[in-house]
Amino acid sequence: MRALYEDTDGNETAIASASEVFALAGLPMPDRDALRALLKYLEGEYLIEVIWTMGPTDQHLMIGHYGVVEVERLISSPEEETEHFPPLTQVTIYGDMINSNVAAASSNVNQTVNVSAQDANAWAREVTAAVTADTNLSENERAVILGNAEMLRERSGDPATSDPHRVKQLGNAVVAVLLGVAGTGTYDGLVQAGQALFG
Repeated sequence: MRALYEDTDGNETAIASASEVFALAGLPMPDRDALRALLKYLEGEYLIEVIWTMGPTDQHLMIGHYGVVEVERLISSPEEETEHFPPLTQVTIYGDMINSNVAAASSNVNQTVNVSAQDANAWAREVTAAVTADTNLSENERAVILGNAEMLRERSGDPATSDPHRVKQLGNAVVAVLLGVAGTGTYDGLVQAGQALFG
């Protein structure tokens, strides 16, 4: 959503291609079925409008009014979650940070988070199994989660070629969608494990 917002400058009448948006977000283009499911879900939530085309042509997207509102709310208040996005807040902890993967604040601190490709792949398989077995999900929700989990498995499949930043982005995307459907608490364990892994 942020990439679509940036590509269109938040203009609800501007058109962007799905491939441009995925490239801007640094994500691989999903297969046709996963893309269709994702776009139908976002369109059903009134976050985007899709100009549907026949065949293998690239879909054209426009950000919807609610999409603009949510992205701008997330940008202006990153500590607050929206209906579709988790908070983007940095957490400040005062005190000693001993044996922690969180860097203590100082004038010269750098922090690198590495996500284990193997752990990400295993988590994505757990998500796939849980979502496949869940009969309470709508077909759109199931397709979006399974499509993102598949992309995560593909990107984390080979540790030698896996890009930790992309794996983290995809993992957080799956966590965000799970949070959106986790009202029943069904996915609490997977959400917590994903937040710990990709957070």
